[in-house]
Formats: sequence, structure tokens, C-alpha cells
Amino acid sequence: MQEIKRRIPNTPIVLHGASSVNPELVEMCNKYGGNIPGAKGVPDEMLKKAGELGVSKINVDTDLRLTVTANIRKFLAENPSEIDIRKYLVVARDNIKQIVQHKMRNVLCSSNKA
Repeated sequence: MQEIKRRIPNTPIVLHGASSVNPELVEMCNKYGGNIPGAKGVPDEMLKKAGELGVSKINVDTDLRLTVTANIRKFLAENPSEIDIRKYLVVARDNIKQIVQHKMRNVLCSSNKA
């Protein structure tokens, strides 16, 4: 990363496919009917280092989709008669909020920098 930044200064660098893919969320998703064995991601420490080395944007969409899917699957499995979408979307939203807060504070170190 340092060499890339040296060779092309003042150029924004975007990291695609940089989700951490939390193993606990993969396990939860699979436990409740998912089928994503062997899913792996980029450790948070490596993402933090990339940000420190000048990466401008780090895409973590898979982490968000995984937390939504795992939590909705779990909720529906534990509440099979529930049909109110608002109830399981609240669970999904709350878990996305936690993931985003963690990434902003501890990985991307972007809190309060807007």
C-alpha cells in the first residue's frame, strides 16, 4: 500500500470485497437454514492498517448483508408464527447499526470526521 501511494500520490484508493465476514454470523446464518460454508473475510486489523496507509474507501457490504440475513433467519426460526415484517426488520436494523458503529469507531477510525 505504501508503494502504491508513493507511485500515485493524491489518488483515492478503494478496497472492494473488504468485509470481515464474522464467523459467528456465518455460523448463525447456517444454523438457521443458510448455506454459506467456508466464507472468509479480511480481518479488521488489516482493514484498519489499510486505512492508516491511505485507503480512501473500504467497502464492507457483505458484513451488512450477512448480519441482516443471519438475524432475520434466527428471528423467523425462533418465531415461526410471526408475520409482521416490522418486528424482524427492527432486529436486522439494530444489528446493522452495531456493525456500522463498530466499523466506524474501531476499524475505519472515521467517527466524528465528517
